Amino acid sequence: MSMYFGSENVVEALKEGLNPTLTGISKDQQFGSGFYFFENAMSAKEQIGKQGLKVVHPVIMSANVELENPVKLERGQTIHDAVVNASPKQIHQIMLHSERIFDIFSPLLEWKGIDRHRLSKELIQEACEHYALPENFWDMEKELFGDLGEAKIFRAAVNETLGYDGVTIVLGDGIENKVAWFKEQVSDIQVHEILPAPEPTNPAVRTQVQVPCLPNSTQNRIN
Repeated sequence: MSMYFGSENVVEALKEGLNPTLTGISKDQQFGSGFYFFENAMSAKEQIGKQGLKVVHPVIMSANVELENPVKLERGQTIHDAVVNASPKQIHQIMLHSERIFDIFSPLLEWKGIDRHRLSKELIQEACEHYALPENFWDMEKELFGDLGEAKIFRAAVNETLGYDGVTIVLGDGIENKVAWFKEQVSDIQVHEILPAPEPTNPAVRTQVQVPCLPNSTQNRIN
């Protein structure tokens, strides 16, 4: 069954099949970072612009999404309601995927609002024990892997260490929304609807915005 994905910029979204750098964390992403897919096109449309990205060539795409071992949520829940059982050792393995956590710019140096001058084994152990608690696990993505380019590192680390590969939100009556963590989980990407480009805010420079030529793989179904 096809699912739907909204993007601010069709060119950027379809780079290399599906652009993983457009999946960072924002205040409106209740289910963590990843490729958000919805069971209907209207829901996908409502998400466009919520990541704070500039809306250039908005588009709704359809695709097939296959998740093997997702975190499962019920309607009304967020990613912080997903209980993950991880040991401090497994948290450390996840952290090792980001070199920045252990270098001189480590986010741990300002962890919990406390300025520190150096990393210590005690500090790293404290952080591992903290994020191993189910109520703290998902905070690790924003607090330690918070940059847009590092969200995919967190997802890959959790997948390798704990086996999860996305999020499924069960809405009832067999209907689900999904968050894929990797572009390889998404196939048969088609353009469902090209939306009107926003008007420039300055009337003096208002011109007709041209929708760019789409990659060949997406042109066989444009409604």
